[in-house]
Amino acid sequence: MARKIELSPAARVDIASIANYGATEFGIIAADQYREALEEKLRLIADFPEVGATDPMLGKGVRGLTAMSHRIIYRITKNNLLILRILHLRQLPPGLD
Repeated sequence: MARKIELSPAARVDIASIANYGATEFGIIAADQYREALEEKLRLIADFPEVGATDPMLGKGVRGLTAMSHRIIYRITKNNLLILRILHLRQLPPGLD
């Protein structure tokens, strides 16, 4: 059974920034396609929470899954998935910069 996805406030900002940048740089159609691909990865995580790799650099219990040019950083909770951040692959996770 798929888990419910919760977005942290930072992840909400990340999504808005990705959408804005994509629309400005690549056009609305490309931005929508990218958003749909990100949503597909989020559904994959909801269905298979352990699909993302653990990474000690991200923190204990935190997983990451690459989605095109971004990495979805999340934590599995008792009943849900908490999406912490969605960062470009060139960005360092919080606390590592």
